[in-house]
Amino acid sequence: MLGKLLKNDFIGSAHAMLPVYLVALIAGAITALSYIFNIKFLKFIGSFSLVILVFGLVIITIFVMMNYFNKSLYSDQGYLSYTLPVKSRDLLFSKATVSFAWIAISYLILAGFVVGVLWYA
Repeated sequence: MLGKLLKNDFIGSAHAMLPVYLVALIAGAITALSYIFNIKFLKFIGSFSLVILVFGLVIITIFVMMNYFNKSLYSDQGYLSYTLPVKSRDLLFSKATVSFAWIAISYLILAGFVVGVLWYA
């Protein structure tokens, strides 16, 4: 049952997180294309937006996961979650694991960005 909880929590939280990652991916693609085709104006705009997005990605992820955790345990959705035939600790473990996974992914993207900038520079 814990596997089903994890799967549904990942699906539920992905609706909030994937648009943020998509915007960061688009900014990264614009920056990469500007460096490939040597467009100075887009280099500045793309690099600046990418830096803000990648560092903001971690902060946004933390706040979105706090909101998701609160909503999924203490609102109407949480009320329905507690009617499932699972232990409360499994619900809490599932929410915490999903939140940790999204935050870890955000930190990995940040680390990849820093490594990419250091490698390129």
